[in-house]
Amino acid sequence: MNLFDGFVHPGLLVGMALAAVPLVIHLLNRQRYKPMPWAAMRFVLAAYRKTRRRAQLENLLLLLLRMLGIALLALAISRPFTGDQSPLAALAQSRRDVVLVLDASASTGYRPDVQATFERIVERAREIVLELDGGRDDRVRVIVA
Repeated sequence: MNLFDGFVHPGLLVGMALAAVPLVIHLLNRQRYKPMPWAAMRFVLAAYRKTRRRAQLENLLLLLLRMLGIALLALAISRPFTGDQSPLAALAQSRRDVVLVLDASASTGYRPDVQATFERIVERAREIVLELDGGRDDRVRVIVA
């Protein structure tokens, strides 16, 4: 069993290589223009030097986000799954530790003519606890804050 068994369309993972396309475009377009000096250039260069670091960081972050977006799109198209035959199935079968934090502030307690919000919160917490699988040895901690 290999890692690609956990995908409906493992061949489409090749599309993750397309994440390198924005990087290639960036590297090809780095300096395509020919510098031409002109009279007001020193003012433009002074302003550019002040904002250059921030602009470079923004451009780098934008490039990384584009690459991440393409990689995630390729991953989503390949349709990963966690069935019984998947190598990711062990993650779905492991024990869960669940922490429920219940809001007990004054705003959740006062409702004159309807069921109090806090009572609905407690009821939903009970439902969540009952949905947990005792066979997996799930653990629950309830904190009232």
